[in-house]
Amino acid sequence: MKTTEQIENILFKRFNTSFSVSKDMYGYIVLPNDTNKLARELEVDVDSEEYHKDLEKIEQAVNLLFNLFSDTEKNQTEEEPQRLAIYWSVQDFETLAIQNFEELKRYHPEEFKNYETWEQLYDKTKFTKALKKMIDKHDCEVGITWLTLEHYLIECRN
Repeated sequence: MKTTEQIENILFKRFNTSFSVSKDMYGYIVLPNDTNKLARELEVDVDSEEYHKDLEKIEQAVNLLFNLFSDTEKNQTEEEPQRLAIYWSVQDFETLAIQNFEELKRYHPEEFKNYETWEQLYDKTKFTKALKKMIDKHDCEVGITWLTLEHYLIECRN
């Protein structure tokens, strides 16, 4: 859908009347297809100064919307980044610890019956040290996966 159509749809939803939006050398012009209906929606007289001020405000908003849409479209078509990063965090260790705890309780209930929470099984104060160690010692040809995280999570057990 073209940007003009998107903005006309937004205007219709807000003011319950259709508009024509066009561009001139100063910006975008907004013309209501039914001026009387718009005046009723704005609760002003169609010949009043208030009506024209409201229409100017609508045009200003439309120009802002066009700028917003064009910036978004420009960002989507910009050149692909040359470098991207993947981050692992302490939160990832916690997520995996919770998941592992639930699986251990489900599949080995007798062995883990004395543990009520994952925090009893894992010491979360060790997560930062494990994260740093994992980053420092990872194999750059293999990378870091959830299995790598799991290996270092074992070191965080109580």
